[in-house]
Amino acid sequence: MKAVLSETPGPADLLKVAEIETPVVPDDGVLVRVHAASINPVDLFSLRPVRHFMRRVAARQAAARGHRPHFAGTVAAVGAAVTQFDVGDEVFGAH
Repeated sequence: MKAVLSETPGPADLLKVAEIETPVVPDDGVLVRVHAASINPVDLFSLRPVRHFMRRVAARQAAARGHRPHFAGTVAAVGAAVTQFDVGDEVFGAH
């Protein structure tokens, strides 16, 4: 599967698309093939050399204001214990 990776802190120019192994889905997990996702200023902290503590503070403040990453996609795999979703279901949510 393809993923966008940031190996070192820095500007968005350093992001790269790479082929990675498909994650193993735990028994109670769902793997979603994301078709669209939102980003907010907190997401940009992962691209900057900000200390871990400051990332946590910024993430909490953003969550308190309702800024959470949202996504929409299709269920690609479900764990053995999952009964609410099936492969191929169209889903959306917040992480």
